[in-house]
Amino acid sequence: MKKYEKEIFRLAKRYANKKRSYLLVNPWQAKHMPVSPTDALLMMNDLGCLTAQKYPSARLVIGFAETATAVGAIVAANLADDCFYVHTTRESLAGEYIEFSEEHSHAVEQKLPSATLSHITGTPVVLVDDEISTGKTMRNMVSVMRQDVAGLSRQDFAAVSLINRLDSDDEIRMEEAHIAHCELCRLENIDYESRVRGIPIEAAQTATGNFEQRSYRRYRAATRVSDVRKGEWAGLYYKQCRALAAEVLSYLSKQLAGLDSALIIGTEEFMYPALICGKLLEAREQFELVRCQATTRSPIGVCIDGDYPIYEGHSLHSFYENERQTYIYDLANYDAVIVVTDADGDKDLAMHDIMTAFGQRCDRFCLVEVAH
Repeated sequence: MKKYEKEIFRLAKRYANKKRSYLLVNPWQAKHMPVSPTDALLMMNDLGCLTAQKYPSARLVIGFAETATAVGAIVAANLADDCFYVHTTRESLAGEYIEFSEEHSHAVEQKLPSATLSHITGTPVVLVDDEISTGKTMRNMVSVMRQDVAGLSRQDFAAVSLINRLDSDDEIRMEEAHIAHCELCRLENIDYESRVRGIPIEAAQTATGNFEQRSYRRYRAATRVSDVRKGEWAGLYYKQCRALAAEVLSYLSKQLAGLDSALIIGTEEFMYPALICGKLLEAREQFELVRCQATTRSPIGVCIDGDYPIYEGHSLHSFYENERQTYIYDLANYDAVIVVTDADGDKDLAMHDIMTAFGQRCDRFCLVEVAH
């Protein structure tokens, strides 16, 4: 769609990644950069509408972790309530699963539960990613699925994305793999490596500061949300996320009274519930500013020059594993910061890092813990 050509594409530089030095950053995706949750969801919904028009019979949608987990949920919801939605994961996964590679990534291995494949019914299988550059990740996944499932060799697949920059050779390879595609925005596949080569970047900062005595509110939500790493019906998943958001905002109503701005943070693959919380908060028109973004495993170079999109970065302990390093970028001033996560175990280190990264720019924090 023409209206997105100048809106959803920014060029950044990966930090210490020898496989691919550049990264396409989408300012509206609520991942690396803060954005209005309503705007983010409208963009994702446009892709969902386009997918429903092109592949109306599809009833299995697979989103790609970690950046397309919310996009995939919305695509599935646009198809039908009884569309089964699952996203790939880099987290530990119990039971049997198929594994494939995202070869250019900072975290290469992706997993998908084998039980998902029982929902393949002869209708197109929709694969959702934020960006398709060469299509190799999609082809890797489809190849593994076809090897592991008898009778799947002729199954139709469709790759849908916010951005597509397949060149003519990639198009041929996708056709040979019997993978169709559609996208919101088509970009020319130019030499992005050379475009970022001279950008002087720095690593994200390790959060430092004397904020050990800071406290944050902790709320364990009663509403359970299905773990879509294992899969769920799209209609039910949306209802769960909507109920969770209503519960969370009811709890926070007193804490947020009189405030003007808030940031909702999702954690790594857990993005969609945070976006729905943000949308409901924004709809109340109580706030002058509501933004959403998420923590990420992706190390991006930081640069304050010109139009470069990532001007500030902080490394954090992961909410999921204390030993894992994650990041958050482009922080700003907010009256309140609300973290929405499905992580188990102790999250004090991660919350301490979040509070430290904000420094004096915010003094009211809440952690919302969501159970599956």
